[in-house]
Amino acid sequence: MFSGKLGHDITTAEGRCAARQVAIKLLATLQSALGDLERVTRIVKLMVLVNSTSDFTEPHEVANSASQLFLNVFGERGAHAQTAFGAAQTPFRSCVEIEMIVEVAH
Repeated sequence: MFSGKLGHDITTAEGRCAARQVAIKLLATLQSALGDLERVTRIVKLMVLVNSTSDFTEPHEVANSASQLFLNVFGERGAHAQTAFGAAQTPFRSCVEIEMIVEVAH
């Protein structure tokens, strides 16, 4: 994982890469928990926290990288709401943290 602040230690391009890596880990977590990604009926929402300087203005660009991955994997089921925020600090100085709400079939 990338650690540091966007706008200081990390570029927007590196932040997009980090967000994609977090999204891949979320997919692995879903696969492990559900046993089959076909049980995902839809991705409801992503909340993306971007560890950034106060003048960094592109948290949405970073978040879009994760969103695009879910659209690529799930197609229409991957369309979701997204919120992206700049954060003063995240655990372990990770540059991106993502919370995901998913609807699944039983």
